[in-house]
Amino acid sequence: MKTYRFPSLAAPNRVVFTYDTGFHTDGGVSSHMRWYDTYGDGAVAHTPAYPIQVGQLADYLMSLAKAMLTDKDLRDAAGYELTAGVASNAEIAFALGVTYKDDGKTRYFSREEQKVSPLAAKRHDKRYHEITARHDGTVDGAYNVLWRDHYDGIRALALVHSILRYLREVRGQYMGIALDRLGWNVDREAVESAYNAACGVVAAHNHLYNAERAIAYAEKKVAEAQAAPAPEELVG
Repeated sequence: MKTYRFPSLAAPNRVVFTYDTGFHTDGGVSSHMRWYDTYGDGAVAHTPAYPIQVGQLADYLMSLAKAMLTDKDLRDAAGYELTAGVASNAEIAFALGVTYKDDGKTRYFSREEQKVSPLAAKRHDKRYHEITARHDGTVDGAYNVLWRDHYDGIRALALVHSILRYLREVRGQYMGIALDRLGWNVDREAVESAYNAACGVVAAHNHLYNAERAIAYAEKKVAEAQAAPAPEELVG
């Protein structure tokens, strides 16, 4: 368990944000994303560390993005939380295809198996859920297929964001931004920008890490080839 601390960009003289791996309660924006008031006393906590509210999310995420630029451990810890709700292209394509039919037949879907089944036995299979009118092939319908009961606010944001990204990049359909659909009373554009910035830092460093590994591997192969003895000349 570890607590990471970084200053608020919007209120650096009063607010310190934290990312705390020791909290695991469900609900709210995120159990790990918290803040405390310093009352102007440096980084000293003069209040308990409270969970952030949706109104603080834009400042928290942008402050987190800045802090992750130079803190690898924080980047590794918070990177998972930022992307835990992201669905894959295959999952989203499946979810958009799950649609309710008003024909008197009960059907079930499984996100894990990416299957739809009319078998009554699936009612008792925890991997399957009944298809209802909430599953209509729209963005909201796909969200309802992919949603999990333990998802908190940041996972909800990541899930909607990934569905809209898929529609935009794969199907060429622009359907707005995630905050348009979550119903949060926030500056939607600010939260969208901050979330993109935070995820961008994580993705950039992941790409850099993979590139460094590829370069190191190539250098190793070159060194091994240079160190190998030259093959003996063939005698005619």
